[in-house]
Amino acid sequence: MELDDATRDAISAANTLVQLKGIIQRLPAPIVPPGKTLVLYSGLSQNSGVDLQEWATSENYYLINFTARAEVLDSAEFTLRYRELLATELAQGGVSDPDELTKLINEAAGDQLYGTKPDSMWAALSIELVSSATGEILTVSPARNTTKNRVFAMNEIPAILVSGKAISMNGVSIDELKKLQEGCSPEEGLRKVFDLMCKESIEAIRRGERGLQLQEQLATGEIYGSSYRDVELEADKHDPEHLKFCEEQTERQRMRQEWAEALARALST
Repeated sequence: MELDDATRDAISAANTLVQLKGIIQRLPAPIVPPGKTLVLYSGLSQNSGVDLQEWATSENYYLINFTARAEVLDSAEFTLRYRELLATELAQGGVSDPDELTKLINEAAGDQLYGTKPDSMWAALSIELVSSATGEILTVSPARNTTKNRVFAMNEIPAILVSGKAISMNGVSIDELKKLQEGCSPEEGLRKVFDLMCKESIEAIRRGERGLQLQEQLATGEIYGSSYRDVELEADKHDPEHLKFCEEQTERQRMRQEWAEALARALST
């Protein structure tokens, strides 16, 4: 979805990261509408067979993408301006070497926008959204790439359990999930819930429930075992769409790196 002119102008006019973040904070708070099922997704690959459009076109489900804050955070205008202001602050802080500046721009932008710390912008948005859920929550979280260092495991699951407002997640009541953690360390308890949610998600996709499908060759083997990962990796090698996707991602990464390097050189002169 394209940003409106007023939002674009506000992003362009922001002269500091504080001002830019303020644009997000002034937007409506993310709240799951009553009666809608919140859908969380994590670790989806291009060839996972999961089509999120099935959710997006339904009147019964709600995704983080629907929030006003996500629309701005996900925009090219916001991301570019964030990196520009971040680079300026780093340069003013005394970083003059172009290579070092490029590295810090990429690392800091990744941590501050997409990291799992609670004050990361996407993590903060996710925490606020899931904490508002009062109905059922479904997850599309195939095991591949749905690792414990992602927002789903580190931020969303804990926030859901702490809030306690939701009825269930993947059909398992919140009370049951809390009992699953009893007698465990916080890390072990979180891992148990995380593993169960990924397992339930995979099984639902395999059964073709909720309008989702998983490619047949990926629905074999152990969910967390090497056989599952090997099957997926082997399928990737022979999937033209996946290979095309990888090439496009590589090109985008190259362009982002070139942009960061050019910006770093300009700021260091």
